[in-house]
Amino acid sequence: MKALVFTDYKTLVYRDEAEVIAKKGEELIRVKASGICGTDLHAYHGLDEKRTPPLILGHEISGINHIDKTPVVINPLISCRNCKECLNKCEHLCDNRVFIGMSKPVNKAGGFADFIAMPSNNIIKIPKDFNVQQAALTEPSAVALHAINLASKHSRTKINHSNILIIGGGAIGLLVALILKSKGANRTTILDTNYKRLEACQKASSSIIAHPDDKKIKSKNYEIIFDAVGYEITRNKSLECVKQGGIVVHIGLSHKAGEFDFLKLTRQEIILIGSFAYTNNEFKHSLNMLFKGVLGNLSWLNYLPLKEGAAAFKEIHEGKISAPKIILIP
Repeated sequence: MKALVFTDYKTLVYRDEAEVIAKKGEELIRVKASGICGTDLHAYHGLDEKRTPPLILGHEISGINHIDKTPVVINPLISCRNCKECLNKCEHLCDNRVFIGMSKPVNKAGGFADFIAMPSNNIIKIPKDFNVQQAALTEPSAVALHAINLASKHSRTKINHSNILIIGGGAIGLLVALILKSKGANRTTILDTNYKRLEACQKASSSIIAHPDDKKIKSKNYEIIFDAVGYEITRNKSLECVKQGGIVVHIGLSHKAGEFDFLKLTRQEIILIGSFAYTNNEFKHSLNMLFKGVLGNLSWLNYLPLKEGAAAFKEIHEGKISAPKIILIP
């Protein structure tokens, strides 16, 4: 089969790989679409110790079941289903979880390939009349939904009454904005340094857009902030802009360390929440949102052939891509 293989830092090669064989309890899926995620880019930049070359990346996947030819979407988070967290429907916090497109704790090839084998429990059928390529957006939508659910649970103000700042105009940031819009939140601002991407976000979500240095972005002005980037500078921007008693939901995985003013966090009773992945129920809810068209017409998605994946990564790295999400098609 053909696959786009991460062979070295900043290096991806489209080449022949061994055919995938489904093990007991798994099913073989012909990949129809696989989105490029920020974590794939972290690996590309050598910033992810759990994704090391050689490796087939990609975990935002939809496709066709090779046996019964039904269209499906894949939940890439494989949990043990037996631990306390799994039994409490917090599968994303399972100590034994495995994510596809990673080399640690278990090497499990991802979806930048013609085929992938997945446990049957992680495969969800979708209607035949639904766009199977758009279904690849289920996974990042679930990430955004989980972050919003955490904010709703802990915020002192209701989501639809809050002044909200989203840092990062990539797919996660935009999906947060789109889901918030569906919940009646109409005071949402998206920050990004890429003006082309900001324009795409505004067109899709009708959110206010701004560069981080824009003077209209005031300090202590937002009840809820979503950091969909995760750099030291974005964490500090969150702390600067959040109101006393407000919430910062940290989604991005870019930098694991850096300076942070915990005294300010404490003295102003700011709630800092880490948001990771999603539950199985949130994954299914996100898929249902796509079925119902809750997230709009998705015209902001950009589809490219898998064989052009290396060039796509390079253009994203160089800031030449305006689309918030690139989906690769084998």
